Amino acid sequence: MAETICAGITHRESEFAEVLAGVRVYGACGPNALSEVASNALGAIKHTSDVYWLMANAGLCDSEGVTTLASLATAAGKLGLSQVAMRGYTNPPWNGWQAFFTQYAGVAPFVAQVGYGQQLVDTISGEGENANNLRSHFFCVLGRNTGGWSPHANRTLPAGFWCADGCNFAGGNNNGNNFNAADVLQFYPDSVMGNALPTGALVIQGAHPMAWHRTASGAQDDKGHTVGTGMADAIFGANLQNVDGLMSETYYAGAASFAPLANGEVIHWDGHQVTWDGASVVVALWNEVQSLQQQLQQGGGGSGGGGSDAVYVAAIKAMKAAIQAA
Repeated sequence: MAETICAGITHRESEFAEVLAGVRVYGACGPNALSEVASNALGAIKHTSDVYWLMANAGLCDSEGVTTLASLATAAGKLGLSQVAMRGYTNPPWNGWQAFFTQYAGVAPFVAQVGYGQQLVDTISGEGENANNLRSHFFCVLGRNTGGWSPHANRTLPAGFWCADGCNFAGGNNNGNNFNAADVLQFYPDSVMGNALPTGALVIQGAHPMAWHRTASGAQDDKGHTVGTGMADAIFGANLQNVDGLMSETYYAGAASFAPLANGEVIHWDGHQVTWDGASVVVALWNEVQSLQQQLQQGGGGSGGGGSDAVYVAAIKAMKAAIQAA
């Protein structure tokens, strides 16, 4: 299990925004989703009404806030946001949606577009969308749970995505509550997201750039360091995906391995589980250095032949690893 939610602000509010005193719009899911993405990317809350007026004044949405994914991309530029990736609108089915969503969810905030929004039901609240026969719909994706225990929800969840959806009824997003929706995230399982028929996505660089990105075999940072799946889960689970590694996952004794991070943390795999236990790594490597030093002394130093040379090289490598881990 692994759960990753974008570091920084994760804000959700109603899409049914009051844009002027006594004037409320009912089609602003696009401006709403972009405002939630922008809140994370800028590190400061942007409201739906802020983005609505930026778009309306630029001719990028109609009077109710209805817009397109392409117009949202243009508006993102006007907000000073940096685009990481974009999958333009595609008539469903989009067979590659899950790989795309999984690549970026929890790493960078993004606007998702689906073709049948009425299918979206929040696992946490049990609520659906505040609409009838909702079709094309935008919302913000902020995280991913691969299935299992969720620290955010404090419960077990199926594999799915953490989202900020301003159309969902969750948290009192209704007329009776004057659309004062609670600032809570929604969770849409993979099956629910698939039934909603994803049609496009706009990915924006978050305020906390992610150094680590998941791969088929684990994760790789932007310096080329790699770790396996267990260590990748530990990095993302601790929300340290914005911290570069100092070296790749390195095996030093049998099945045991370690990977130091730039913030001083050391991930340790002891052959059974992953822990944040740099001290054990240093002790184990020191003991290995001592053992190799003893072998050198017994062998008469590094000039006695190929066998001694090999031991000498191994000792030097172990010493270097110990220094880097410490």
